[in-house]
Amino acid sequence: MVKFLEYLKEAEKRIQIADHIIYVTFPLLKDKKLLLKMLLEIKNALSNCINSILQYEYIYKRIQLYNNARD
Repeated sequence: MVKFLEYLKEAEKRIQIADHIIYVTFPLLKDKKLLLKMLLEIKNALSNCINSILQYEYIYKRIQLYNNARD
């Protein structure tokens, strides 16, 4: 499968996890650590979305990706 689609599927999975935590688990347990976990899941989802966009643009030769950030 194309790598940018894998990133999108992973982002969707993470968003579903965060949604479940905030609307189902947190109201039951009222543990503030769950809010931290939810924020981490959202951060990972955003990271996967950005990676997906970069991979898509790279596939269609609109940008060049480098291993070294200074290039």
